[in-house]
Amino acid sequence: KFINFVMRRGKKELARSLVEEAFEIIKKEQLRKYHSATPAERVKIILDPKAILHAAVENCKPVMELMGMKKGGSTYR
Repeated sequence: KFINFVMRRGKKELARSLVEEAFEIIKKEQLRKYHSATPAERVKIILDPKAILHAAVENCKPVMELMGMKKGGSTYR
């Protein structure tokens, strides 16, 4: 689903390679952190790139909520 979001003009192969390359970079960085960390810190390090992607998307979501407002008999959001 994320690959379809990244895809432009039907170029799914390019989108797939971009996503795989991004996951590879994330995985290498997390492994570097994992190997340089102490055993107590290793428990906290997430190695799954998909989980990191989901956390990043959650961080990007807006915090505020839109409220309806009545003005002139119409409700606006």
